[in-house]
Amino acid sequence: DSALDALAAHAWPGNVRELENVVEHGAALASGDCIRPADLPLFERRGSPTVHKTRQSLSSVERKHIIETLEQVGWNRKRAAKSVTT
Repeated sequence: DSALDALAAHAWPGNVRELENVVEHGAALASGDCIRPADLPLFERRGSPTVHKTRQSLSSVERKHIIETLEQVGWNRKRAAKSVTT
């Protein structure tokens, strides 16, 4: 609910693709089944509950996640693939 409040409070100067990118980014950063306001890459605005000062591309977030997963499983690609599908 708090992530939805953060999305509703954002001014959205861009188009619907901006919203889509923010939600995808939040899903990539979320640790679990729920997206938190801290997971959303919204610029800090007066009255906005989120605080992210920089944006990262979805591909850079995905790359970081892949590397972190590989490091956790000793760079074993099969174990890494299984860890994200289970």
